[in-house]
Amino acid sequence: MKLLPAGKPDSFFRMSFSQLTRFVECPASAMANLRGEWEYPESNALLVGSYFHSAFESDAAFQKLIAENSEKIFQKRNGKKYADFIKADSMIERIRKDKTAMFFMSGRHEVKIDGEIDGVHFVAKIDCLNEKHHFFADLKSVAEMRAGEWIEFTDRENGYKRRKKVSFIEARKYHWQMAIYQELIRQNFGSDFLPVIVAASKQDFPDLEVVAFDDQPELNEYLAEVADLLPEIMRIKNGEIEPKRCGLCAYCRSTKKIKNMLPFREFKQEID
Repeated sequence: MKLLPAGKPDSFFRMSFSQLTRFVECPASAMANLRGEWEYPESNALLVGSYFHSAFESDAAFQKLIAENSEKIFQKRNGKKYADFIKADSMIERIRKDKTAMFFMSGRHEVKIDGEIDGVHFVAKIDCLNEKHHFFADLKSVAEMRAGEWIEFTDRENGYKRRKKVSFIEARKYHWQMAIYQELIRQNFGSDFLPVIVAASKQDFPDLEVVAFDDQPELNEYLAEVADLLPEIMRIKNGEIEPKRCGLCAYCRSTKKIKNMLPFREFKQEID
């Protein structure tokens, strides 16, 4: 098994799932971030996510994260946890009480691996890898399990931007993540592992699902979709083509320069 070398990876030559999705969402902001010209806005959700994940990594990792971030987790006036962490605790407890969910959270945790997809070096950290039963699991949280999320897409017929509701897995491209991780694991272990998402909702009484990606031809299609995106992304990284702006993200909004007036009829067409 190939393990990543120590030290910070060179993001210009390595790819990860998170970096891939950033390039898909907005190539301009992704490149600005790589060049050190733009930092993605900090969010408390990142710390809550780390808190949620570390609870299943090990008790030592969980306690270490709490100790290092106690001022952000606990309120000064009464010593109680902030609402987001109380909610995370209920999600953690919900998973721990379910035998099936805990089975799929069994194995080695936070496993770093790497490999190649279409000639591009990928790195990944697997939440839970079970070599005995040949599956790997990724832990996810979502506001509501089946509420769906709106995504924007370009209408092929007229080129207009439209919106549609899809599952949270599709909206956040987690199906790509599962295909990528499966391929990297295959390269390191020589066989296909079953990708699984263990998901808990953030509702007062958390919902829980274990979602299996058991259709291999479908996973192969997802991997092919990823491979199709890589040539253009690498050309952008190599400076061969200019990165396009999405026009919607924080980076594009903050660096936007008005060059021409926008006709009202075009403005109306952009609103769905």
